[in-house]
Amino acid sequence: MSSAESSSWAEHPELVDFFTHHRNRPEDLYPSESRFLPWLASQTRTVLDVGCAAGGFKHIWHHYAPDVAYVGVDVSASLIAAAKKSHPDVEFHQGDCATGLPFSDRFAPVTQALGWLHMEPRYRSALLELWRVTDRYLFFDVRLAITPDQAGVGRQKIAYYARWDEATTSPYIVLAWPVFASMIMSLEPERVLGFGYSERPADAVEGFDQEINFGMFVLEKPPDGAAPVAPTVCIDMPLVWPSMDGRVHLLDPSRLDDLVPRSGL
Repeated sequence: MSSAESSSWAEHPELVDFFTHHRNRPEDLYPSESRFLPWLASQTRTVLDVGCAAGGFKHIWHHYAPDVAYVGVDVSASLIAAAKKSHPDVEFHQGDCATGLPFSDRFAPVTQALGWLHMEPRYRSALLELWRVTDRYLFFDVRLAITPDQAGVGRQKIAYYARWDEATTSPYIVLAWPVFASMIMSLEPERVLGFGYSERPADAVEGFDQEINFGMFVLEKPPDGAAPVAPTVCIDMPLVWPSMDGRVHLLDPSRLDDLVPRSGL
């Protein structure tokens, strides 16, 4: 978890136990995550995990790159305490991405933000901050509307083991695809890689009855001081890149296998 509307879910009593025992093995990766993470591990010596929970992704990154330096940050004080206890050799910080992270510009070659931007009403500010601390690759996921009328904000019931308490929820944000694509373009990346699939949200989600797109992206940042260029875009997902009057070099989805070779677990 990276940021929250209130402490009611960022400090949910089941969070620590759940994230101490889950999301810490390569087998726990979603297909969209495993499409990019093994390749990214071969491209970096340092990864900043924004929304690190209890630090379980340290084990996943080290499975693919044993020498990678893993740094974690999360908004939840209890999760950061658990992460420090479980991984005393790792650097962890508490911080809210949308209001500013305690890292320098271009801090890490790879910055990861998985599983929380769709729960963050301040996602625009958070995305700008993620881009600031990224030196080369920003790796993140969002929820995208398949049709324009789908975009909006629902809610997700927060419960990990016990029955839902009838009160604790987080936002569940589904973004309009053209709006989000323009947001990506405003960052002036050098390359945009995407992979995704359409599914119905989990039963705990209210407000979306049809399939939405679960999109995973890697944005490549140009070298510091480089002049902006029209980015290369290659996305393999059931959405078509919006028309932007030649502002991008659009590649066929089949080229993603050339740019990011697939890797097994």
